[in-house]
Amino acid sequence: MQLLSICDFKFLVQYYYLTVAKTISSRIRSDIWVS
Repeated sequence: MQLLSICDFKFLVQYYYLTVAKTISSRIRSDIWVS
């Protein structure tokens, strides 16, 4: 029995990477502004 279908898994991976990208980009921006 599969807990997640392939489509759900792809969606979760995309959402995870988008969240990580936003966090990294915001950190880089703050570092640039501070320095």
